[in-house]
Amino acid sequence: MSEKEVASRRVAIAAGIICIVLVSCLVGVVVYSMSILSDKNRIIDSLNSEISQLNANNVTTLASINEITLDPSAWVNRTVVVEGKLNGPLAYFTSIPWYYELSANGTITPQDALGPNCIGVDLGNKGSAYESANVVVIGVVRKGEIGTIVTGAQPTVTYYIEAEYVLQ
Repeated sequence: MSEKEVASRRVAIAAGIICIVLVSCLVGVVVYSMSILSDKNRIIDSLNSEISQLNANNVTTLASINEITLDPSAWVNRTVVVEGKLNGPLAYFTSIPWYYELSANGTITPQDALGPNCIGVDLGNKGSAYESANVVVIGVVRKGEIGTIVTGAQPTVTYYIEAEYVLQ
């Protein structure tokens, strides 16, 4: 064998080894990348699912009092923005989860007869500054109970807004 043939054979073997090493590295990089992409896709799907659940449960909605009182159970645990006249604090003989009422037409109704234009509002300790004022209430619709003074009677289910913010 001539020196040229031996040299070209060595070059061919070296080039073959280099190609095998490069292909192996390329396969390793592709496999590693696929596992990272799979993990990222799983994380993205999980976060998208969490966002969907949060959006379904707690969407801030501009609503009228009438919309809420027509089907209050559909609004429970949803954040709403509602405008009306705030009345209170009101005194009742029974326990109730609110002491203010938000009214679309400015009238105060009895606690057990909140109508389509009136809903209870729990202002916590923020109420006195807004008495008889036209306000925008931002809060979460809650389900509660009105107590009774009649022995053995069941409490009445009621719906009200647990205010987070009140804007005048």
